[in-house]
Amino acid sequence: MVTQHSDTGSEPTDPRGDGAGWLSPVAALTRFDGARALESLPREARDAEAVQQRWAIPVGGYWLLVDPALGCELSEWTSPCRLPNAPRWLRGVTNMRGSLVPVFDLRPFLGDSPDETRDQQARIFVLGDGDRAGAVVIQGLPYRQALDGGLTAEAAPSLQQPMAARVKAAYRQNGQWLLDCDLAGLLRELGAQAAAA
Repeated sequence: MVTQHSDTGSEPTDPRGDGAGWLSPVAALTRFDGARALESLPREARDAEAVQQRWAIPVGGYWLLVDPALGCELSEWTSPCRLPNAPRWLRGVTNMRGSLVPVFDLRPFLGDSPDETRDQQARIFVLGDGDRAGAVVIQGLPYRQALDGGLTAEAAPSLQQPMAARVKAAYRQNGQWLLDCDLAGLLRELGAQAAAA
């Protein structure tokens, strides 16, 4: 069945009564605009949600805290297609629903060396979508971390640039470092560096 739905949130309608002008099933199922839905929340609720929750993703010996509003996705490991003369932290590109997505390995910026023998246990954490997406190699499953759960900010550990400049706050929990970082900005910066090389 094909449905048509107005932007006003009313019930599906068929203005001509003959089924013409209705949305295809794919169009009907992909109409949700998460950004517009988020904007419809009261500003206090949006700000509180953005401040209180982060995705914690394991990279090297650290957990990077990522804003969930960036549009995050987890994918099984598939070996990226390598690019000639690419820096070692750019593992290559992978196909995500028809878009080529660069895959970054952030371990060199965290004082850890990439170990391709461990890649079979790795996953790909994707930020954004389409031609604005970037991916990071992670070594486990992410989880949601509340920032108001008794975490106390500490001085960040010594990190390589440009990672060090993108860390907004650092926390210790159960002997592990949690780094609240501007991951989207870091991936943009690394992408620009790789394109200039």
